[in-house]
Amino acid sequence: LAGMRSDYGAMWSESGLSEREREFVILAVADEAGSDYEWHQHLTIATNAGLTDTEISAIVTDDPVALAEDEALLVEYARAAVRGSVSDGLHERLAARYDDSTVVAVATIAGSYLGLARFIDALDIEVED
Repeated sequence: LAGMRSDYGAMWSESGLSEREREFVILAVADEAGSDYEWHQHLTIATNAGLTDTEISAIVTDDPVALAEDEALLVEYARAAVRGSVSDGLHERLAARYDDSTVVAVATIAGSYLGLARFIDALDIEVED
């Protein structure tokens, strides 16, 4: 699994998102997909990227009011991508805030981490200490 993660490097470094913004997307995917493994892996990364306990709790409780507008939008989009329900309006709101390549990257990160979560579930990989 560690070798597979290295393939995700371009999504991390070339997404157009800050490290902090990227972690909002990944944690939202992990929460929406019910992936304890991905949540556990990214909780420390997110904290190191500057997410606060309040912001992390807001992701878990799906409380957009507790997040800044852009962060709430990233979480909403990531959750919708996991559910397969990104509406035109939601997509347009994201596109009004981020350039085209970043919008594509948000969708790619959400889809990739959803796929990774399902892969981890299928192989019944245990959460690491």
